[in-house]
Order: sequence, then C-alpha cells, then structure tokens
Amino acid sequence: MNAILDLDNNQYDMSVLKTNIYAIHLWDILRTQKIDAYFATYYILNTCYQLTDEEETITLEDVLRLQPHISRELLTKMLLHRDKNDLKNLIYTDPYVGKRRR
Repeated sequence: MNAILDLDNNQYDMSVLKTNIYAIHLWDILRTQKIDAYFATYYILNTCYQLTDEEETITLEDVLRLQPHISRELLTKMLLHRDKNDLKNLIYTDPYVGKRRR
C-alpha cells in the first residue's frame, strides 16, 4: 500500500495521480488504477517519470496487459505522436491540468 494514496482500495482521478506521480510507484498505478491511453503514454511510459530500475522495465505490453481497455492501436499511435513532439509542450495539451481533485 502507498502511504500517500490508498491505491489498493480507491480509484483516483488521473489528475490526482499526476499530482502525486513522484510519490507513487508506476507499477502500483498500473496494477490498481484504471488509466487512459494519454496517462499511459505521457506518464507511465515516459522515462522522465520512471525513477527506479523496476519502473524502467515497464513496456507497452505491460500497459496493455494491465489496462485491457486501452487498445494497442491507440497506444501505439499516441507513443509515435509523443516521440515526434517535444515533451515540454505537454503543459499546453495536458488534459489533467486544472481538473478538480477528488
């Protein structure tokens, strides 16, 4: 169990997960929370947020296995789009900016 958020017993809005991203192990998010393809692309599969050796092992296949509602086609397209664009522009396109916390 995570000391910041009770991931095992609660589902959190992705804006809350984003706010706490450096305090939560990415594998714990993948295993316990329902996330969307955007969150998977820009946070879970982004090396800027993979702080441990274990987190660096997360693959597209892991995301698809643990988040079966995300399609391979969409996740692949988003990863290709992300890799073509400068990640510092994320602040302008992030759908979780300004969302209210639960």
